[in-house]
Amino acid sequence: MDVNFTLEVGQTTESIEVKADAPLLDTASASLGQVVDTRRILDLPTFGGSVMTLVQLAPGVINTTDMRLAKSGSFSINKNSQIATDGAGTYNNEFTLDGVSNTQAEGGSTRVGFIPPSAAVAEFKVQTAPFDASSGHSVGAVVNVSTKSGTNQLHGQAEWALRNSLFDAPNIFQNRAGQKPPHYTDNRWGIVAGGPVMLPKLYDGRNRTFWFYGYGGNKFGVPQSFTSTVPTLAMRGGDLSALLALGPQYQIYDPKTTVDIGGGRFQRLPFANNIIPPERLDPVAQKILSYYPLPNQAGNRDFSANYFYTPSAKEDTWDHLFRIDHNLSSNHRVFLRAHTDFWEENKNHTFPDTIATGIVLNRHNKGAAFDDVYVFNPSLLFNFRYGVEFGDFLERRNSRGFDLSTLGF
Repeated sequence: MDVNFTLEVGQTTESIEVKADAPLLDTASASLGQVVDTRRILDLPTFGGSVMTLVQLAPGVINTTDMRLAKSGSFSINKNSQIATDGAGTYNNEFTLDGVSNTQAEGGSTRVGFIPPSAAVAEFKVQTAPFDASSGHSVGAVVNVSTKSGTNQLHGQAEWALRNSLFDAPNIFQNRAGQKPPHYTDNRWGIVAGGPVMLPKLYDGRNRTFWFYGYGGNKFGVPQSFTSTVPTLAMRGGDLSALLALGPQYQIYDPKTTVDIGGGRFQRLPFANNIIPPERLDPVAQKILSYYPLPNQAGNRDFSANYFYTPSAKEDTWDHLFRIDHNLSSNHRVFLRAHTDFWEENKNHTFPDTIATGIVLNRHNKGAAFDDVYVFNPSLLFNFRYGVEFGDFLERRNSRGFDLSTLGF
């Protein structure tokens, strides 16, 4: 019996083989470092939203300060800058943004100038010594942050985070003074977006021109606590007799009774019962005393530390970043980036409802960068890059403009 088979040509199959080879030795660079990519920036938690806290993922980098207030924006450029690498010490690092210097020098220390919103960061690299010829200005590390650019598709992201003192309980000191926790609200928000430049019926920027924008804002309060010494109601009227119970060293003397007893020595008579007569009280001093609150706790036996207050330092910060990329040709690309941020801190209101205490701090940063890359051939390219970074740090006292003549001067 014969059985006939018809054989057909089978389908072409494709196989993929994955191999894990040892990485080649990098002979083009002498520096060591760690790249933190977009996925880690978006997935890893960052308290306060500051991407700069992730620099500690790099080997040899340690934190040298309390990072609880390490936030993005202009508020915490100091805390985000307090890192040490490979034993080089704090404030010895260089910060760059898109390859352009992003470092501010103040009082012998170097600090990061502008911290972009984390959603606007593509990646960053921490380079530790030794450096090659492309890096310098530092004996520590170089932290180079790269911002995102737009693509052919419109993409965006919005975020909001909230903390509130309504969820907190008073601590032991607030309970003892009969006070509630200082009010604070940590309200942080931001938005980023990017895409091609599209002008209907005029210009189609797909594959050529792209825009990207990032914005972040943060209003919050930093709880503070003050223990101080204020005069009691009796002391305001000149009655310091309660201090005599602690010993004769608390006796006060009348300066008008000073007499020369010879030998370079002088002597005064004590106030009777440690009470200054009302007519001897200076009227200017009495007006100044009106700016002091009354004691709100027992304090020590000598009436020191009889005042406790927990105000909140009010913080307000925002930042803007704008970038535009343009492909002049397949081998010629340019981009322009501009950024600005603002921070205001209203703090140290030791005494409530008075202008006697309190200070307002402001910091305003501005910067811009331009980058031009032209590729002549696969082994030769030209890169021109220029940028500026400016920071203005201002402060004013809460008592600014106060008329001293109202005190009697």
